[in-house]
Amino acid sequence: MKVTRSLIGGIIGLAMLAMSAFAVDYSTMTTEELAKLRGKMQNVTVEERNAFQNEWQKRIQTMTQEDNQKYLGKPGIAGQGSMMQQKGSIGGGRGGRR
Repeated sequence: MKVTRSLIGGIIGLAMLAMSAFAVDYSTMTTEELAKLRGKMQNVTVEERNAFQNEWQKRIQTMTQEDNQKYLGKPGIAGQGSMMQQKGSIGGGRGGRR
């Protein structure tokens, strides 16, 4: 019984060690590769997500204005989405006045 537990514990420990060895090094990726990953980091570990966010923040801080527009969008676009949501929600939901 004790041998089985320690064997299972050892296997789990090795598996965890192997997973950390395969962690992605986001600093080796191009900015374009990182940009493609944005919004697709739901099924990764917290450590991987944090590593991605840290690398993305570093890239944003050193981006030229041209790259900023290329990878983050033109100024004003982000605000348009929220305006459309506001317009669509006025009186359009359940429980509103008829």
